[in-house]
Amino acid sequence: NVTGISILLPQEDGSYYLDHFGVSSSAQRHGIGKTLMGLWFLHLKNLKHLTLDTRVFNTTGQGFYNKHGFQEVSPHPVPRKQGFYKYFQINRT
Repeated sequence: NVTGISILLPQEDGSYYLDHFGVSSSAQRHGIGKTLMGLWFLHLKNLKHLTLDTRVFNTTGQGFYNKHGFQEVSPHPVPRKQGFYKYFQINRT
């Protein structure tokens, strides 16, 4: 059984895009998402800028990202996703 998944894609500018992120519903609220996020920053020492988008109806995910320092960028930088997805970023120094 898969408990959690995250896929980070490196971008040409040195940033990363979070393509997939999820924790199975039975394992949520046990620190697994927070642990996955911590592993990104531990193993990717140069990870300074990370972006992601999530469906507008995914309020649980949006709350998680906000709680962990992500800021919503509005409007979404990709015009075809505006109104359907919310775009978040985190900058670490």
